[in-house]
Amino acid sequence: MQLLGFNVFISCQGKALPEYGIEVQEHEKTIEGYVPSEAGKNFEVRWQDIQPSRRDCHSVSTYIDGRLMGCTTLRKGDSGLRWGVRTSLDERRLFQFAPLLTTDDDSILGGHADSEKLGTIEVVISRAAISGHQGHVRGRNVQEIGPVHEKSKKAGSHCVTGL
Repeated sequence: MQLLGFNVFISCQGKALPEYGIEVQEHEKTIEGYVPSEAGKNFEVRWQDIQPSRRDCHSVSTYIDGRLMGCTTLRKGDSGLRWGVRTSLDERRLFQFAPLLTTDDDSILGGHADSEKLGTIEVVISRAAISGHQGHVRGRNVQEIGPVHEKSKKAGSHCVTGL
């Protein structure tokens, strides 16, 4: 997907996944669409600044199923990717499509604060100022998505596992 001089795509097994239903939102700062997912397949989120005349640096934040997976700096004309979530200084867990487990157990209805974000991959790119100090690398404690109530499921039948 391309918008405002940036290209963002999901790749699986070294190939960009096809994109469907691409829509630019009314304010023209958000673009959305769908990619096919296959349970058990690892994937990467990739981005690229395709406007080399740009003067600014940017911050790229990646959210999956409503959970922050990491942030990085994108310098003008560069590209980057996120292929997993860092769980400690020297360990990452790969992103992998997984079936979304559902239940009709009403006791867990509303149990996931961001149930509307399940099945989504969101990349937020914002202008950033780079200082001389770069932040330290740290791990994230990202919980697995457990069963969700079938009424909470927005669309699609996959989430991300291995986190």
